[in-house]
Amino acid sequence: MIMPCVAALFGRRVRWRAIASAFVLLYGVLKACMVGAVDLPIAILGVDVGLDRQDIRVLYQDRDRLVWTGTNKGLYVFDGVGFLHMGSAQGFDSSAVVGMSQDASGDLWIATSVGMQVYHQGRFATVEPDGHPLIADPGQTMAIKPDRTRLVVSGHGLRVVARQAGGDWTAQPLFSLQQRQQDPLLERIGVVATQADAVWFSCGDELCRLQRGAIRHFGIREGVPADTWRDILVTRDGSL
Repeated sequence: MIMPCVAALFGRRVRWRAIASAFVLLYGVLKACMVGAVDLPIAILGVDVGLDRQDIRVLYQDRDRLVWTGTNKGLYVFDGVGFLHMGSAQGFDSSAVVGMSQDASGDLWIATSVGMQVYHQGRFATVEPDGHPLIADPGQTMAIKPDRTRLVVSGHGLRVVARQAGGDWTAQPLFSLQQRQQDPLLERIGVVATQADAVWFSCGDELCRLQRGAIRHFGIREGVPADTWRDILVTRDGSL
């Protein structure tokens, strides 16, 4: 699936380069298998393939199996041969990338140090709820619910990002003021992930789950040690 998508983005020249690269990699793997080796070939990808000397902060593979790379300076996509820089030609406002996520419609959401940008039908656009930049906290701070609700952690709080009929964006707190006053940990959210109909997130040094409107804390009494939570992974079989 990767070849048609890359060709559509970057032209036919990329298609043949990527196909040639795939055959070279396949040959290396088959050769290793025939001689009974257990090691796979490893390539160091850097300046020589288009990635400048930068800090890589986010790697994300979309549904078309393109690998997007967010760095401290901007955004790149790996075409199977090299890294292609996303910039003004694609409508992307280059800045440090802090997170990525893809929604149910296939749009790719890019959180940067200057705001949120979304990749839709080959172009990037800025998401500015009520005319203001939406700054996501660094890390695993974006999630998409099965009902396509977009969740973003911003300022240590969970926000629901939605597009109105007229095209304007809104970003409203997921939890009411009363809920946050009764449970101060709802203003100390670090990471977020979805699991079926549940939303999991870090709340202070605990884990919390929102399911069917009810919030449950998982702390020391539930066997979860107090810690700083950096990632939540949901496996293919639904395990957390």
